[in-house]
Amino acid sequence: MPSGRLMKHLLFLPLLGFGVIAAATVASAQTVPPDFVSAIGDNTNIVFVENHIVIDRPANEIFDFVSTPGNVYKWFTKSSDAKPFITGALDHPNRVGDQVFENIDFPDGRKLSLVQTTVVCIPGFEWVVTGQPIGSDGKPLPQVLSLAVWTVQSLPGGKSMFSRFFSLVGSEGSVTVSRSKNGALDPVGSQAALERLKRYLEGLQEKN
Repeated sequence: MPSGRLMKHLLFLPLLGFGVIAAATVASAQTVPPDFVSAIGDNTNIVFVENHIVIDRPANEIFDFVSTPGNVYKWFTKSSDAKPFITGALDHPNRVGDQVFENIDFPDGRKLSLVQTTVVCIPGFEWVVTGQPIGSDGKPLPQVLSLAVWTVQSLPGGKSMFSRFFSLVGSEGSVTVSRSKNGALDPVGSQAALERLKRYLEGLQEKN
């Protein structure tokens, strides 16, 4: 697929690390950080967003849960989202070299296949994943379209700070990556996903 066409997909790419982002909802004012504002603006070749939340669970537990792609259906997506849309290394915390494949069907009939590869993993602390389009030969093309960084930091009292950084990258001569046309870059919708993660993990604690 030519570079220009690939970058046009970025306008609509619904990725958030490993999943389709849920519709934006207003989360609790008591837990939502200040609205994200990019320090460099959105008119560059890279557009990013960062969200974070405090979860009353140990860092290692949070890390293992979020770095297991098969758990995406438990917190990262809405019940109405199509599934399964990912395959690959889903049933264990991913480590360097593990890959997950995504097949995205756009409303206008277009399709896009991507491979998400873990490139950095510090268990209990940091997980970094790159997204590349898959060519007609079934192999990743030499272009990185997205970068996701997930970190967990231990806090006093057994709590942890979970942070999610996500970016889409443009290239010279491509169309501009648009925040307004890509839900994966929406800070409100991203925060809603983190709120679901918090409720899910803290709910497990209450059951135990």
